[in-house]
Amino acid sequence: MKRGSRMKHYQAELVVDSRCVLGEGPTWDSRDGSLYWLDIEGKKLHRYIPKTGRHEVRELPHRFGSIVMRESGGAVFIA
Repeated sequence: MKRGSRMKHYQAELVVDSRCVLGEGPTWDSRDGSLYWLDIEGKKLHRYIPKTGRHEVRELPHRFGSIVMRESGGAVFIA
């Protein structure tokens, strides 16, 4: 770091208290402006929409380890 330069400081902020058992795989979908992530052990899919502040949760039938957004729309879950 150069002498006299200033580092930016950021403050973390809790936006969604999702209370995941094992939250993993945050994935941004630029098409709908949403952040998706999985609660693997809780078998849930989370979606957060920053524009509106809305947090949605869907129950899943199985534990999934990853989520991948398809270019054609929708998501693929990988066990």
